[in-house]
Amino acid sequence: MDWGAPFFDGWQSAYNTAVTAAIMYPLLVLLIRLAGKRSVSKMNNFDWIVTVAVGSLIASAIGFADVTVADTVLAIAVLLGVQWGLTYWMSRSERISGMMVSTPTLLVHRGEMRDAAMARERISRAEIFSAIRAAGLSDPADCYAVVLESNAELTVVPSGEAGRPGAAMADIPALERLTPDPPS
Repeated sequence: MDWGAPFFDGWQSAYNTAVTAAIMYPLLVLLIRLAGKRSVSKMNNFDWIVTVAVGSLIASAIGFADVTVADTVLAIAVLLGVQWGLTYWMSRSERISGMMVSTPTLLVHRGEMRDAAMARERISRAEIFSAIRAAGLSDPADCYAVVLESNAELTVVPSGEAGRPGAAMADIPALERLTPDPPS
């Protein structure tokens, strides 16, 4: 048994790994630039899946001699192409968008924590408090809403005139079921 093989398998293997990594990096940058900003933005579920798959493909190309650069570039290009096509159709169809992206979840409404929604989304009070502080507020009572967005980011909407429900709040299903704002 060659105890050194896991650590060094010869110069040809090292050369293949180095050359593949050096080729894959600029090709990945090029493919990501062609795919657009969406490919590296804050991610929703399908963006995350593409990112993980691309990472796995790059690792396979670098680590396995039987995976060629051409195969890897083709696979990444196909994934990014599917992602681009999907986001293209999502931007033009509410139905397709609704199937692919989760709806925002209302976690705090008018300063009241919505414990059932927090439990369903596995969001702790500490995470809510952190988001409130990051928004420059110090108390949930200062919030009209705290929303878990489809990209897993917490958005804090302050109370007051700026916190009145408007068009940007229309896609939060739970908000529709709550009592309307009292007249001012």
